[in-house]
Amino acid sequence: MKEMENMSIKELEAIALDSSIQVPDGFGQSIRQGIDTLAFLEGASSSRPRRIWYAASIAASLALLVGIGLGVNGYMNRPKDTFSDPHQAYAMLEESFSLISSKMDKGVASLTHETEAVLTKTNEIIDKLK
Repeated sequence: MKEMENMSIKELEAIALDSSIQVPDGFGQSIRQGIDTLAFLEGASSSRPRRIWYAASIAASLALLVGIGLGVNGYMNRPKDTFSDPHQAYAMLEESFSLISSKMDKGVASLTHETEAVLTKTNEIIDKLK
């Protein structure tokens, strides 16, 4: 292949006109198919950047709209002060914390009970193996 690249046009024409060189049957057809394929691919690739540009602009627009929507929604859903008396607010806070604490104690107690059952069973199995 490199030899052909280094040849002059006159040398290439002389080789092409040489009738002693046998050309395989169907070689011309395969060259035409290759040229047609390249032409098709060149035509398809020219429309691809436009599609990518349109898709990117639509995605950016949607992202902007979603961002604006989330920002407005967050602004509208800000908690408002419901207590005018700070002592009443503190009492409600203590009540909330005590409710959370009681729920956590229940969960930890059930977890501790289950863990003890598993440890007891494991110790029984280990004792049997000794």
